[in-house]
Amino acid sequence: MGGNSFGEYFGAPDGLNDRIGPHTTETCNTYNMLKLTNHLFQWNVSAKEADFYERGLFNHILASQDPVHGGVTYFLSLAMGGHKHFESKFDDFTCCVGTGMENHASYGSGIYFHDHDKLYVNQFIASTLE
Repeated sequence: MGGNSFGEYFGAPDGLNDRIGPHTTETCNTYNMLKLTNHLFQWNVSAKEADFYERGLFNHILASQDPVHGGVTYFLSLAMGGHKHFESKFDDFTCCVGTGMENHASYGSGIYFHDHDKLYVNQFIASTLE
């Protein structure tokens, strides 16, 4: 789904299935991984990075915001029967509340990339390029 941490900690690659619970996929972790992936794509154009970015953005970051009140999640639970716990915009201040403000203001940053003679469209997001 794009997230990769459990309780703020990384684990062995391709092993998140052994660590699924209410504290799976910290939002700040995915935020930072997307920033890294954005740079990696610019250095070495690859569908692997573009796909990872898309999974993290749509499955984790977009899903981390309360569409009614605007709060954000610290962890996006992957527990069986789990639910989202949205932090209060004014009473809670975890790291994910801070990066959560930037997350949802930066959806346009990973749509387009270019080099000297090529244009890359990486996200299916309504947008206009001039």
